[in-house]
Amino acid sequence: MNTPNKYFANEPKQKRSQSRVEKILDTVESISTEAPSKKIDIKTIAKRSFISVGAVYHHFPSVNSIFASLLLRKIQFRIHYLGVLIDSLEPEVSLEEFFDILIDQAFYEWGQKPIAGKSEALKFFYQNAQKPEFLYSYTQSLYPHINSFIERNSTNT
Repeated sequence: MNTPNKYFANEPKQKRSQSRVEKILDTVESISTEAPSKKIDIKTIAKRSFISVGAVYHHFPSVNSIFASLLLRKIQFRIHYLGVLIDSLEPEVSLEEFFDILIDQAFYEWGQKPIAGKSEALKFFYQNAQKPEFLYSYTQSLYPHINSFIERNSTNT
């Protein structure tokens, strides 16, 4: 991980430590995908990743810090992929076409996610729906593009 992460107990500096951290994050992602409602503890993570409990605690102070780091890793991946997508567009692409591409990509990725991820996204949406000033700040600008996506949607997904 290249950017500093405040959720680490000890930031990995060596390649071996970085690969151990990635293995821990991969394990947690795998466990949470297989059984989204299962409670995950350090012992389970250590056992599944073939890393000692002490080594897990060496890098992460708690299970919550592992989930926070996993979320940050996913966000970093999304940002990187978004950059690749933007770089692949021609300069002549209009802002409307650009938003349509982003919306199409978001719905494609939504279709690829496990049900637990969708549940979390919906929970976030409804949680913030209670705060109209927050919700409207981003939905108003996206609504015309989402509406055009719905009109173009021939598969009814």
